[in-house]
Amino acid sequence: MLVYEYISHGTLSNFLHVPDHSSDLCWEDRLRIAIEVASAIVYLLSTGLNTIFHRDLKSANILLDEKLTTKLSDFGTSKTISSDQTHITATVQGTIGYLDPEYFQSGKLTEKNDVYSFGVILLKLLTGEKPISSKYKSLEGGENLVTFFIKLLQTNQLDTIFDRSILMEESVKEELVDVARLAGKCLKLRGEDSPIMKEVELALEGIRRRGKKKIDGKINKQDNDYEIGKYSTVVQISQRYHFLLHEASIHLIFINYLLMTIVSA
Repeated sequence: MLVYEYISHGTLSNFLHVPDHSSDLCWEDRLRIAIEVASAIVYLLSTGLNTIFHRDLKSANILLDEKLTTKLSDFGTSKTISSDQTHITATVQGTIGYLDPEYFQSGKLTEKNDVYSFGVILLKLLTGEKPISSKYKSLEGGENLVTFFIKLLQTNQLDTIFDRSILMEESVKEELVDVARLAGKCLKLRGEDSPIMKEVELALEGIRRRGKKKIDGKINKQDNDYEIGKYSTVVQISQRYHFLLHEASIHLIFINYLLMTIVSA
């Protein structure tokens, strides 16, 4: 018999898509959730002898407990490769709207596929919108949130897409723009142009650190080292810590994945 933990608050999707469009997730919680999910993905990709590609990252697979602590779930489509491999060719699996177009076309599975899907999750946290919606029907490219977002990013009209419930928090506007620009980097059509997941995690942490420092009126060089686009040096410095990732604060639900491993053994 298997006993699953009871997740009292359901999924991130449930929180974001309330009928009256009035999600009570404040920006501070949304940014923390983004960081926790990013850290969980980094853990899967870089801890141990194997690399684990989730392959179906989406808001419905992000669970929230009574304290809104993030738990990444549903490893039924995940793929494991040796850590000395960078990619494999695999049957395309995932959810439309979150699926990396490059992976969809080539079947080449890499870390960047999960990075793209995470970029869509960032968009949902910023906008409260679903990745596929009829409200984008008039746009070239179909009913696609990513297409709509990229057009606004390119024309500096991001204010029009942010969730109105978090736009009411005047002090967070700069953070919203920074996270939106990071999402744009994750959503590059060519994987070689997008950051690795560790870089995304560090950029998000830097955005949160700078936000807290601004409240206190203190921003130092260490915080600025985490600016979007200044990834590589910080990643090198942080490598010695990645085996300590979130053992206490991030919970990964591996039950599905372990069951698949046992059955196939």
